[in-house]
Amino acid sequence: MTTTTRSVVLPGVPASVSAARRFVSGVLGDVRCPAVTTAELIVSELVTNAVQHSRSGWDGGKVRVVLVLTPGQWVRLGVRDDGPADGRVPVMPTTPPPPGAEDGRGLWLVATLADACGYSTGHAWARLAWDREALPACLPDEPLALFALPGGDQ
Repeated sequence: MTTTTRSVVLPGVPASVSAARRFVSGVLGDVRCPAVTTAELIVSELVTNAVQHSRSGWDGGKVRVVLVLTPGQWVRLGVRDDGPADGRVPVMPTTPPPPGAEDGRGLWLVATLADACGYSTGHAWARLAWDREALPACLPDEPLALFALPGGDQ
């Protein structure tokens, strides 16, 4: 079982949301991952949050997207931003947002689609079974260090 890691650093601008989707599509499409559409949607929501609600959306901000995959088994997506703009760390919701709520739908969607997900300061992640129809969700634990950046870069 070979695990592969791929990453890309993008500017913290709205156009990076589609660039992140193309990155995920390219990496997972090359290995014929059945979960590619779900992974694209999840990374789109996480990068959108990073650009809109973190310092990554400030001038010169960056967003890093990390994919860790074991073909035929699982795929993990990580999005690292430059930290919260307002000092608050979002929490993955356990219930849907109330009707008419202005915020919370994106992270609720991520929590609903992923087999597991989480958020810490400047870092969000989600984990998907490679193929939910063919494989039980027997996936590894999610140490945050898995998405640590080389050289201690945050």
